[in-house]
Amino acid sequence: MLVHCLFGAKSSPSCASFALRKVADDNETHASPVTVLTVKRNFYVDNCLKSVKGVTENDEFEIKVELKQRPATRRGILSMTSQVFDPLGMVQPQILPAKKLMQRFCQLNLGWDDKIPTDLERQWTKWLHELPKLEAISIPRWFHPFSELDTVELHCFC
Repeated sequence: MLVHCLFGAKSSPSCASFALRKVADDNETHASPVTVLTVKRNFYVDNCLKSVKGVTENDEFEIKVELKQRPATRRGILSMTSQVFDPLGMVQPQILPAKKLMQRFCQLNLGWDDKIPTDLERQWTKWLHELPKLEAISIPRWFHPFSELDTVELHCFC
């Protein structure tokens, strides 16, 4: 297997797409046909988007908070903050205070493993204790069935 450095290269999206399709082709006899077809038809770069008919327990976006504990240092706080996976940006208002704390650490010229000042540690601890409240959020993924609509339009802003 060859190594290709992708990060930051203009070719990254096409390389990622090629790699996914190559894996699907190479495993066509070992993987389920549905999986292979999904990889070939439902990926854009490294994102999969697919809807299927069937009953799900609930069809909602939910937030799960399961952080690995780290020390209250600049490095530890960055590590814990980065563990909150929010690809759609739905909980960014809750993440912003932690990012502002990181900004403050830079302003104070704190080293990566320095203990943070007590007042900032209190803010960090408060943020950590409030974070599990995100699990109460659920956002319906689907709003209207197509059969009830006359027309459907998709508007994308980039």
